[in-house]
Amino acid sequence: MDTNKKDEYEIDGFGTVTATSDGLFFRLEVDGQVYNFLISHERTIEAYMSSTEKILKSMGIGKENRAKILRGLAATMPVLANNEVVKQKYYVPFWPGKDVCYEAIRVMGRDVFLYYLDGKYAFADYIDTDYARVHPIQYIKPYEFDDTPEKPSLLTKQPLSTKQVFDMVHKIVSDYYFYPDPRFYKFMSLFIMHTYILAKSIGTIFIWLIGAKRSGKTTIQTVSEMLGYRPFSGVDPSEPTIYRTLGWEVEYAPLIIIREFEEANDIMRMIAREGDIPGATVPRVDKEYEKMVVRNFHIFGGRIVASNKLHGNEADSDRYMYVRSVHGKPKKPRSQLYRDKAVIQLLNDTRNELLLWRVANYSTFAVPDEDAEIKEGRDWEHFGGIITLAKMVSPELEQEMRGFVKEYLKEKDEESNNGTISVITNTILSLAKENEYRLGDSVRIPFDRIWSELKNIFPAYVDKDGSRSDTKLMGDDNRAISTNWVGKLIKEQLFGHPKRWGSGPDTKRGYIWLQSDLEALSATLATGATLNTTLPAEKNAILGDGGKKDIVNETKDGKKDGAKNDDKNDVQTPLKSVASVASVAPNAELLKARTIDTYLAVNSTDPDEKTLAGYRVYLKDIAGTEKKMYTCMKCGFITMTIDDALKHREVCKQ
Repeated sequence: MDTNKKDEYEIDGFGTVTATSDGLFFRLEVDGQVYNFLISHERTIEAYMSSTEKILKSMGIGKENRAKILRGLAATMPVLANNEVVKQKYYVPFWPGKDVCYEAIRVMGRDVFLYYLDGKYAFADYIDTDYARVHPIQYIKPYEFDDTPEKPSLLTKQPLSTKQVFDMVHKIVSDYYFYPDPRFYKFMSLFIMHTYILAKSIGTIFIWLIGAKRSGKTTIQTVSEMLGYRPFSGVDPSEPTIYRTLGWEVEYAPLIIIREFEEANDIMRMIAREGDIPGATVPRVDKEYEKMVVRNFHIFGGRIVASNKLHGNEADSDRYMYVRSVHGKPKKPRSQLYRDKAVIQLLNDTRNELLLWRVANYSTFAVPDEDAEIKEGRDWEHFGGIITLAKMVSPELEQEMRGFVKEYLKEKDEESNNGTISVITNTILSLAKENEYRLGDSVRIPFDRIWSELKNIFPAYVDKDGSRSDTKLMGDDNRAISTNWVGKLIKEQLFGHPKRWGSGPDTKRGYIWLQSDLEALSATLATGATLNTTLPAEKNAILGDGGKKDIVNETKDGKKDGAKNDDKNDVQTPLKSVASVASVAPNAELLKARTIDTYLAVNSTDPDEKTLAGYRVYLKDIAGTEKKMYTCMKCGFITMTIDDALKHREVCKQ
């Protein structure tokens, strides 16, 4: 701006206001008294008006004259708004230009915008738009550069290629984190790079790290925090801090890291559930110069959370990729990340290179709207950006990551089909076969009977203090199952209609299903794996409850009532005899013991366990000793040995 330029405007009957490089300069005459005063740069027009009123009041100017002066000033504001001095001020870490992106960086202690245009980097102190002047600001840990003669100037530096940056990140991830599948090192490296280009993606997947203590969760979060795009991580941050960091002026998609997700406050839990696609906002009332305004704070961005186990319903499983950290020794000790000066410098240099790469590639990066292989819309939204990024590294890496992602999605579908919801579904279908619940063409089942069956299948939920809950059960992946959650699930997803029948002390509450409801339930959610009618008896035998009520009535010759004495009609023979099952089944003490970890057998590092497709492994802590339980996800059969699990799997397939 030309500092000598002055734009002067009349305030009718009182004098003039002049827009100068220092702000607004007033020359007023009120009741014969002359006043000169300056209002320096304010953030908004409303702020100029508010400051003017305060100064007029401090000068002792009467209310009526103040009102006239302010009306005159308001009349000039539409013209003044075109002046650079009066433009609204934004302070942001990032600003999207038409063909470039502007990133706030610190060069020798001065905050400036860095951008890339015509094959070279350039600096800008601010950005002018039609309605605002945008200034650089950085939150948490700033990006700092030493632009000195000893180091090549940013203005002459060329950005590294996508492959070069990927190799730098991959080296750090694979050095300091252990994971049995080396493809995950590449995926996690791409995810970190993806946080830099995420604002140009159609969405993102969130990462949930699950595992016992000292399994590497904190290490990979530390690496991600040191390298990721403008990460936000803190212990119990205040609400203003959270939303100020996320920003309302512009959606720049910072990486959010929550180390102990169990201990996260309510705001961070809420933010951790949403923001996987662009445009996600949270409205909040904010105060600006004595004026209340509603602002939409952007929450689109990356997420990496960690916990010892999945808990509650804070996270939408569709948005998260679950990663089970396992014990193992990485190539280099974690302590180097925050003690070794050379490693710290390497991390800082890599982080700066990532930002330079972002600035150079931001305007040209684009993710296709759909994909020929990953056809599910939400899946492509979540993984499309990472696969597109892998393609920029090499065609080979793209194909490897496609395979990795498709394998994960397949396992996720199988786990979903055979997990908690499927078990509850099959329990309802099994109870629906019992005559006592038949009511014409419908089925009416008391809720307490459904809950009783689930208590025979799922162990009691273990609270944070290690005590077992009397009101919650532990479902698949250690999810808490409450009566309220099951009731809501039945109403919203399992086609059940709430029903109350009887009177007085005999009143029962439950759900009713029409025959069409049961057919839809079996077709859409049971995935063909309905429970064998002998299963409740077998499961009760396994759990040591006797199961007398649910044992199928048998004749003296061992055949069921009404069944023909031929093998082809004897389709309900138990998978194992009660005696043989009881000999290999866990005892009651183990079933009630605290679950340390649980995982799909096919994901195990043990080659023998890997052969148990369709089984889930529960690692239990009983009297300080780790014991394993193998559970068939199709029918709920439980055993403690791999051999018996393999034998059962062959029978269960039939």
